[in-house]
Amino acid sequence: MRTVQEILKSMDEEKLINAYLYRFPVNVQNWSNNDEKIGEVKATIYKEMHKYLERLKKLPILKDDDQGIFFVHRCIKDDINGQTFQLIFLNELKEKREATQSYSYNFIEQEKIMGYWVAETALTKYYLEDLMVDILYEASFFGFTQEHLQEEKDELDRRIAEDDSETISVEDFFAELEEEQGYKFDRQSSDEQKLEMKVIKIAGEYWEHSRKKELHNVIKLLGI
Repeated sequence: MRTVQEILKSMDEEKLINAYLYRFPVNVQNWSNNDEKIGEVKATIYKEMHKYLERLKKLPILKDDDQGIFFVHRCIKDDINGQTFQLIFLNELKEKREATQSYSYNFIEQEKIMGYWVAETALTKYYLEDLMVDILYEASFFGFTQEHLQEEKDELDRRIAEDDSETISVEDFFAELEEEQGYKFDRQSSDEQKLEMKVIKIAGEYWEHSRKKELHNVIKLLGI
């Protein structure tokens, strides 16, 4: 399997940037001052994206305690067949097989992400560009150079340490809002709720079926 960095080096940079900006459109107003024209702002955005990609391609790989692996599986998205992009770790995959968990990675250093593998399953290869766009977005969640990463980690730790709130049900939450705001929320009838739960259940079963299927393919490729 190739690493994220190896794949980035092999891809058409302009095409990848276009795919990124199509999926995650940038608010031009956030990048401009009053004197700049839209064309100039777009040129600046493309320049920054090229700098971001060049940086990732040249980053020294920082070895993680466990080898990360990205893969794609199917899901129901906007009521039709879609894809979701997942990160798993090798040691857990060896132990738990298809029951291994997936993990968020926007708090992981770019130097580690660049060294993670990309599964060479048929589905992952088919949606490789989409996967790489997703990785680029998540890896820059706290800035193209992750300049805000440490402060966000510190803030998260602080909130966890200070959090003594109690969990409440959705119904109680909306009831409190209605009482505080004087607003009446729309509520489904019981038959609508039952049908909705069926839809959610089936979508979840589809998610889990495809996930296990693709994890099996990853395990087979790794020979573990």
